[in-house]
Parts: sequence; structure tokens; C-alpha cells
Amino acid sequence: MSTTEQTHQQDLERLKLFRYMDDDFMTACLEDNYEAVELILRIVLGQEDITIKSIRVQDSMKNLQGRSAILDVHAVDSKGKEFDVEIQRSDKGAGVKRARHNSSLLDAHILYVNGKYRGDDEVGKLMHDFSCTDPDDMNYEILAKKARYFKQDEKGVATMCKLMEDMRNEAAHEAAHDKVKEKAILMLKNGKISFDEISVFFSELSDEEIEEIKSKIMQLT
Repeated sequence: MSTTEQTHQQDLERLKLFRYMDDDFMTACLEDNYEAVELILRIVLGQEDITIKSIRVQDSMKNLQGRSAILDVHAVDSKGKEFDVEIQRSDKGAGVKRARHNSSLLDAHILYVNGKYRGDDEVGKLMHDFSCTDPDDMNYEILAKKARYFKQDEKGVATMCKLMEDMRNEAAHEAAHDKVKEKAILMLKNGKISFDEISVFFSELSDEEIEEIKSKIMQLT
């Protein structure tokens, strides 16, 4: 088996383990899934009259381990009140004191839902589905349908495998770029080049990155 085939097989095995709790899988399943997002917000906010008007994805990080996807949702209720909601999975700031299994509103206007909560209510069932790897074991068919598409349908599987491949390539590119910045910093520290020569020796660096490097070096001196 070639390296490419091995990588593809690894991706297929990894795909089997994906859950809604995983940022990239959540993004793929929800970015155009108005019914599913409505279901999630209605359960978490405890408001049955929510209608989704738009969903936009913003990516704050772009690597397989550290990606943090955010869904910007514009919604309206039955009284015509419009509001914006961000849906984001986060391990930071969601400790025991702040995490909640219900939709209690915190001082910072952030709702935390404990992903480990398994109560016999809608929130508990939702958190079960978010941690479930098998669509057939999910409580909500709206969520299971999209998960099943990306895990079992030929086109859906191909889409997810392409996403993983693109992310690997992007992560490799960013790692190589970081090495270029590290080399520039090392050469400056050793006096092998001057500030004015950075853009000549490292043309792939942006003006902002060069200024960042200059600032870092000046702090060290």
C-alpha cells in the first residue's frame, strides 16, 4: 500500500470517530444546516420560536489539533425580534464553576453547556448526540442525517477526506513559514543580517511579520 493510500485509509478510520463535538466536523454538519442549528438554539436557549436567517463560519485557527470554529448565526423569534448568536466549542473558561447543563445566562452573556451532561432532558440528549460517533445512536434525526452523510455517503466522505487533506497541507505550509521566521530571528540575533536586509533575504515575509520580528528582537536587546 502506497503512502497516499495509507493516509487515505487513516483518514477514513479517523472519520469514523468524528463527532459534532469536533470543530471541523461540527462546521461541516452545521454551516448550511438551518434545521439543525434551529434545533440546537431552541434547546440551549429554551425558546421554541427561533428561526434561523443566516449562518456564517469564521475560523480562528486552521490546524487539525487547534482549530476553533465559530458559527455566526442571525436569528429571529416569533415576535420579530432579531438577534445574533455565536456557536463555539471551547475548552477554555468552561470550568466547573462556569459550565452549566442548562441555559442559565452568565454575567458575560455567554451560555456554557457542559458537554459531559447526560440528564434525561433535551439538553442531555443533545450533548449525547454531540459526543456520538455513530449517527444511528443519535436522538435527533436532524443531526444524525448530516452526520450520516459525511460518514457514510460517498460524496460526503470524499468531502471530509478532502477537508482533512487541505488542512494537512495548510498546517505544513504554516509550519514551514514559521521556520522561516525563526531563521530570520536567529540571523538577526547573530548579527548576520540587519533589520534593513530582512525583506531582501526573506521576501516571503509580510511587512507586518517583519515589524513583529523587529519588535521581538528589540525586546531581547
